Amino acid sequence: MKSKTSFFNAPVCKNLLRRFWPVWTVYLIVLLLSFTFAMPQTLDWALRYNTPQTQNLEVLVLQNTQAQAVLAAIAAVLTAMAMYSYLYNSRLCGMMNSLPLRRETMFGTAYVTGLAPLLLAQLLAALLTALVCMEYKLPFVCFLKWLGIVVLSTVAFYGFAVFCAVLTGNILVLPVLYVVLNLTATVAELCVRGVLFGLCYGSAANGGSYLLFLSPLAYMVRAFSVYTGASGETVVTGLGMLAAYGVAGLLLTAAALRILRRRHMECAGDVVAVPVLKPAFRYCMAFGTAFVLPVAISELLNLRLRGPALALVLLAMLLLGAFLGWYIAEMLIRRSLRVFFSRWKGLCAVLAVLLVFFCAAEFDLFGYERRVPAPGEVKSVTVNRGDFLERENIEAAVALHRSFVEHKSLHDNGGLRFQGFVIQISYELNNGRHMERVYSVEVDPESDAGMDEDLRRFQDLCNTREAIDRRVALSLPLEEKYVTEATIFCSLADGNGYRSDETLRLTPAQAVSFYRDGILADAAEGKIGLYYVSENQPGALTPSNVQFSFGMEELPDRQYGLPPAFAHDYRWFQIYMESEHCLAWLKENTAVGDWICPAPELEARAAAVG
Repeated sequence: MKSKTSFFNAPVCKNLLRRFWPVWTVYLIVLLLSFTFAMPQTLDWALRYNTPQTQNLEVLVLQNTQAQAVLAAIAAVLTAMAMYSYLYNSRLCGMMNSLPLRRETMFGTAYVTGLAPLLLAQLLAALLTALVCMEYKLPFVCFLKWLGIVVLSTVAFYGFAVFCAVLTGNILVLPVLYVVLNLTATVAELCVRGVLFGLCYGSAANGGSYLLFLSPLAYMVRAFSVYTGASGETVVTGLGMLAAYGVAGLLLTAAALRILRRRHMECAGDVVAVPVLKPAFRYCMAFGTAFVLPVAISELLNLRLRGPALALVLLAMLLLGAFLGWYIAEMLIRRSLRVFFSRWKGLCAVLAVLLVFFCAAEFDLFGYERRVPAPGEVKSVTVNRGDFLERENIEAAVALHRSFVEHKSLHDNGGLRFQGFVIQISYELNNGRHMERVYSVEVDPESDAGMDEDLRRFQDLCNTREAIDRRVALSLPLEEKYVTEATIFCSLADGNGYRSDETLRLTPAQAVSFYRDGILADAAEGKIGLYYVSENQPGALTPSNVQFSFGMEELPDRQYGLPPAFAHDYRWFQIYMESEHCLAWLKENTAVGDWICPAPELEARAAAVG
């Protein structure tokens, strides 16, 4: 009989199915509970309340894929642990290799046996869900779309799990390696940003992630989404990246096969089963721990240091983290505690790189801290959520930025930060790029002595006509049909000084009248909508004991099948004693007018009683 080469062995497949059927059974049960049984209730709720976000039933079905992707990621690593468990036990590994089977056959059999039940469970769930949801008259292609997205997720995560399975010889290390590599890019970027935030004056700790696409699990949770478009169509964002993940999963499977062909089977039990990767494991652990430790310690201890004091702490944590990471990796590789003072040359190289990184960031060798755009390069600028387009205000924002750079020694002089006032400046440049800086300024709210030159510049910019107009401008027309909330809050104190709060709700007609004749009229005269760093500073308007909240919402037109664009708006205003138009309206139309008094006077009465 002519012999042939095969990548699949039926007896081995049956043996794996017999031993590990509970893994797929549990996954099928969870899949049915989270999709098949839950979807009719979700659709029924959507039809009952008929909100703009839920009128497109197909969107609700496809939104379930995000949760299913996370479940697929968990099922993939558990299945890989089961299918390739023979690689982690010396006796079992020896027995498998004594069989008249090629390594490729064992690998292919384990891969197909693990993946096929996952896909069959998803197909069964899609068919059953389509049957139980027939009364909602959803097209079957909707459930095929759901199936396609979930299958892509499964192929991607299972291929990645198989790749991780051949890199280690310890079954407990496999899930750790799988999670770490899934999130490495995002976590590394976050930690580097955190360290740079403490070293680079003006840098932002948070911001958009540039490496999110390199972390599939994080990408599926944060970037993949399904929603209803402006015309009522179903929009899926991240589908192209998911397809790329599916292709990557297949490529990683092929890479895992090549590694397995050359893998030493006596490495069963080792943390790193591929000798060539052991140096990489040491360096990754050293650099990873070096950047994770400072961020973790800062968050855990809530360090309020700044300037040189913070820089020294971060340098110590960087070096300590590298030392710990290097020798922990060495302990795991050797499976021994006697590893100190060995391979110290590699550790010295890591420490040298970290020192260069520290000096470059702390001493601004690349000019990051000194970079200030010219006003002509700026298209628009945002300062603490205030958008500025007028050229005069853009020049003022750039001048404010330049002042912060010149006063670094004042704002970043070291010591303890007792109360930092954060100022965030974001530029949109003419070339389409964005630039962001964040500065922390010390201010004592009990005294205007903390109002230095930069804070005054910032406050003046926030109280320009453009800024005030944007604070009072509404995204919806000022009409009664859009008003959902209009409330007057008034704090009172009786003859004995005891404080109480009164709430008065305005009708939509009253709300429109008060906003038009009071808020907008006073804003035009610069007597409302102002921003103060400290209410105690000279020249500040006197706050009254009255506040006003105003909410608007564009409700859907339910006589049409497709919802219009859904919009809402909310504004909150402090009424000042100088807000003449607002006070006149309140005295003429409400009983609150008789109770109005300066807020400092009210607080003084309450404090005297206390």
